Amino acid sequence: KNEIKKKTKQTQKEEVTSWMAAAGLSKYVENFLQQDISVDMFPLMTDENLIQLGLVTLGSRLQFKQSIFQNLSRFSSLSFPPTN
Repeated sequence: KNEIKKKTKQTQKEEVTSWMAAAGLSKYVENFLQQDISVDMFPLMTDENLIQLGLVTLGSRLQFKQSIFQNLSRFSSLSFPPTN
């Protein structure tokens, strides 16, 4: 049972690290991991949440939100009409 939990934590760490690196926000990875934030939670993050996680500048928060927007297909619960 602990082995499964460990693997899940490792997978979570790898996903968060990869995502944040791709978004140019690697310096915040540890903050997200310390708070048990997974990539699947990213679309739920508010500005207040992001500020609590260290993304205090508007630019860093917009960068984070842009990375979510660019990867909407990853979040199956979100659907937007196609653009023409």
